[in-house]
Amino acid sequence: MSVAGEAYLPPGGLYAAGAPCMIGTLVGSCVSVTLWSRRGIGGMNHFMLPRHPGRGEGSPRYGDTAMTMLLARVTVLGCRTDELEARIFGGAAVLATPCAGVALGEQNVLAAWTFLRRHQLRVVDEQVGGRTARRLHLDVGTGDVRVARIGEP
Repeated sequence: MSVAGEAYLPPGGLYAAGAPCMIGTLVGSCVSVTLWSRRGIGGMNHFMLPRHPGRGEGSPRYGDTAMTMLLARVTVLGCRTDELEARIFGGAAVLATPCAGVALGEQNVLAAWTFLRRHQLRVVDEQVGGRTARRLHLDVGTGDVRVARIGEP
């Protein structure tokens, strides 16, 4: 389906808009969260690390900051938090080295869940973990998210 606007998120990216718009990204151990409202407003982030280290300005490279920024953007566009649907993707174990005993992907997923619970946002889908990357596309008009696993046998 072709839509008027298309945005691709690199790692550390964030985008929110009204329909018609398609937002896409590719995540491995990174996590992407979508927030969507039936008003045809939605957004997506793509964060690489769970928490901002506390030095310097906040960046959407970090889960805590990326989640705060995404929620702020969709509310500025006209959404109320009680009408948002959240989806969580990524957090795969694509890196062999665990951080502090827990794999980076798992830490990123936990950061997303922690924020969503704290803000009482309803999670309607979660496709996380495993060992392969995922390519995502959010259709802001319908709220549909197409997910393809990359490199899966």
